[in-house]
Amino acid sequence: MINQIINKQHQEIKQIIRELREDIYEESEVSANSLWIALKIGTLNGIMQMHLKYEDDYLYPALLNDKENEKLSDIVSKFVEEMGDLAQVFKDYQQKYLRHPEDIKQNTKEFVNDTKQILDAIAVRVDCEEEELFKTIM
Repeated sequence: MINQIINKQHQEIKQIIRELREDIYEESEVSANSLWIALKIGTLNGIMQMHLKYEDDYLYPALLNDKENEKLSDIVSKFVEEMGDLAQVFKDYQQKYLRHPEDIKQNTKEFVNDTKQILDAIAVRVDCEEEELFKTIM
């Protein structure tokens, strides 16, 4: 059940990342699509809040305390160390652009760069979880 929920969230996250990457591909079109882009960032934020909260507050601590599977505990420790602040980084990003959506239009180049960085970081976390963590759990 939990695996299905996480997998569904990962699929939703990947879909929104694909859409946002398409939306920012042409910098000249960002201003015209800023409302649509802001809505997608908000949608991604909702999914990420639930997903990261569950993983960071429940799943990862439970796996870290699993004394019977040292390999799993090592993988989770590495994830926490490498990606532990992703929730805060994403929160800062979305607050910057959703609280002041005019920054999407006025600072398009910065917005595109910031968006690429955060989308890459999220994609890396999702891929690592799927390739390393979930294959070990299942």
